[in-house]
Amino acid sequence: MIFENLWPLAFLAAVPIIIILYLLKPRGEDHLISSNLLWQKLLKNEQSKTFFEKFVHNILMYLQILTVMLMVVALMSPFIRSEGASGGRKILLFDTSASMQHRTDAGKTRLEDAVEDACDYVRTADNTRFSIVTEDALGTKLLAVDLADAESLIRTLKGIACSDSGGDLAQAQGTLDALVGDDAENAADLIVYTDGAGAAGFEELRGSAEKELRVFGEASSNVANEYTVFTAQEDGTYDVMVSMVNYSDSEVTFDVSLYDEVGI
Repeated sequence: MIFENLWPLAFLAAVPIIIILYLLKPRGEDHLISSNLLWQKLLKNEQSKTFFEKFVHNILMYLQILTVMLMVVALMSPFIRSEGASGGRKILLFDTSASMQHRTDAGKTRLEDAVEDACDYVRTADNTRFSIVTEDALGTKLLAVDLADAESLIRTLKGIACSDSGGDLAQAQGTLDALVGDDAENAADLIVYTDGAGAAGFEELRGSAEKELRVFGEASSNVANEYTVFTAQEDGTYDVMVSMVNYSDSEVTFDVSLYDEVGI
């Protein structure tokens, strides 16, 4: 047990004062009353007690001393420092690229499975502070920093959504470096949630603490439309520019349809 304050120990001086007050308690004057004659023998026995025997049945004094001691302990603000089995700091890095939108046989997306796994991990963690980071081609997003409240963390996790772009986990390295910290003893462990496509970039991530990879789904064919722009010409035609990225190892096709104001 650890105490935040020690100055309340000064109030323990009240304990001997209470004892002295009981020792110096004035005796009353003796008056001979016929109805009290039966108690003379008991009074003699009480007066014949030794110094220590006088305190045996003095319950009120003990209660007062106990009250003082309890007040002193309360003012010292005691607490017990304990470390849970999973204590420390954790960084949860989520791959939110388009490939995480693929649905599993259970009908859930890879990201939904990853988020569910992370929520279970947060619920069972003790004395742990979490940071939440997402990464895709649109950039790195920092959603939580060293947060310990499980309910707030779960709400944040359930609010994560995929983008329609690609992604590279290595792009989050700058944010991870800031979160991990320079102190090796207090460095945050890294847990990465991605799929087979993003797992290839896991080894590129650096950190002074432990890192763990959790993969949800294998690499699959995936093509993304990064942008589509067009310009109307005076002759009624359009100049169209489309950027597509193939994130798979096989050839894929991508259809782009344009409609004018009247839907033709």
